Amino acid sequence: EADVLATILPWSASALTQTQDELAAECTLLWARTVAELPVVQLVGAYPAQKREIMRRALENAGLRAVLVSAGALPHDSVALNRTIRLWLRELRLGYDAVVFDCEGPLGNAARQSVIRTIAALAPFAPVAVLAQQPLELDGIVTIVRRNPTLTELDRRVVWEAVLGDAASSFNGALEELARFEFSPEEIRGVTLGALATIPAGAEPATMFEALHAACRERASGDPETQDL
Repeated sequence: EADVLATILPWSASALTQTQDELAAECTLLWARTVAELPVVQLVGAYPAQKREIMRRALENAGLRAVLVSAGALPHDSVALNRTIRLWLRELRLGYDAVVFDCEGPLGNAARQSVIRTIAALAPFAPVAVLAQQPLELDGIVTIVRRNPTLTELDRRVVWEAVLGDAASSFNGALEELARFEFSPEEIRGVTLGALATIPAGAEPATMFEALHAACRERASGDPETQDL
């Protein structure tokens, strides 16, 4: 069992845009159909936290109890990997209904082969999903690839409004300027928490905006595409 526990990652909730929520509903439908061979669904693109939440919601809405597995934690040794696969097959009979493989980090060839072998072994018995920057090549396995959409400025404005709460209404259009920074929802939350910690509670909206804008510029300073914002 230690082999299995060592590969499990915790789920963590994350806010989704309307488009991402619709993508979660689409993924749910992919597993809701009664077919002889369920597809392996690969969700690719940016925003790892949102991809995890999309897949969590999709499987939950399908009535499936899913486990998130770190692809990089799978053993590379053939004997150890086979043992881990057997344990996962047992877990799918006893506890879980579906497996989601987190392949977000860089995977070497050995790690990539381990996760592909594991997917091939589990896919005939349970719904399997993959989260990655780019899709895995799964020869001989029915696969459907969906891409997590990039957030638009309107999406980012909605996130800023949600994060700032009641204070957002006092910005008088300044949120558009913050929404130009191409941040993920997690980055927006982080920037906001960091900026607000530098000013007194109950500060004027202008002071809040200055702190937020400065924090955004600092966060984006390493990105050539946003340095001039």
